[in-house]
Amino acid sequence: MKQFLIAVVALFVINNHAFAGTIAKYISNDDKIATRHNKKVKELKAKYEKALSKINAETIKKYKVVLVQKTKAGYLQEALDIQKKIDSLKDESKISSDKEAIKYPKPSLHSQSEHKERIVKRYKEFYCALIKEKFDAAHDILDPAMKKYAPKDLLVSHLKLMSAHLKLARMNSSDIKTDKITLSKDGDGAKVVGKFRIGMKWDKQKPIYWILDDGEWYLGDDKQLKNFK
Repeated sequence: MKQFLIAVVALFVINNHAFAGTIAKYISNDDKIATRHNKKVKELKAKYEKALSKINAETIKKYKVVLVQKTKAGYLQEALDIQKKIDSLKDESKISSDKEAIKYPKPSLHSQSEHKERIVKRYKEFYCALIKEKFDAAHDILDPAMKKYAPKDLLVSHLKLMSAHLKLARMNSSDIKTDKITLSKDGDGAKVVGKFRIGMKWDKQKPIYWILDDGEWYLGDDKQLKNFK
C-alpha cells in the first residue's frame, strides 16, 4: 500500500511537471507573439510619424506662400486662419488640446450682470482707444489667441483702418454705446450689439463677438457667432 501511494505521488508530480512545462511553453510562445506585435507596432508608428512629418512640412511650405499673398493683399482674417493652420501642423501634439473647448463655469444670475458691466466698459475702452489713435491700448483688448497667431503690425494696420472710419464719421466717446449683450450658455463668450451716433441718428451695428479669457473680456473673431449658443 505504501509503495502504491509513493507511485501515485510520483506520477502526480511528474504529470504536474509536464503540465507546468506545457503551460510555460504556451506562455513563452504568447510572450514571443506579444513581442513581435509590439515591435511591428513601433515600426509602423515610426513610419507613420516620419510620413506625417514630411507631409506636414510640405503643407506648411505651401501655406506660407499663401500667407504672404494674403498678408500683402490685406486679407487679415484669412491670413490669421492660415497662420493658425501652420502653427498646428508644426506641433501635432498641440492639435488635440486646441480642439478641446475651454470650459468656463456658467455665470450665475448675479455674475451675469457683472460680466455685462465689464463688457460695456471694455467695449467703450476699445472704440475710444481707436478714436484717440491709442493703438497699443486697442491691441491689448483683442483676443489673446488672435494676438498669438498674428503679427502685431498686421493687427495694428487693421486697427488704424477702423480708426480712420470712426474719425471720418467725426465720432467721439459719447457717440459709442452698447445696445444689447447676450452671454453664451457656457459663459465663455458674448454676442454684443452696439450703437454709434452718426450726426443726429443712432445706428445699430452688426453683432460682434467677445470672448472670456482668464477672467477678462476681449474682442474676438466674429466667425465664432456662427456657433454661438
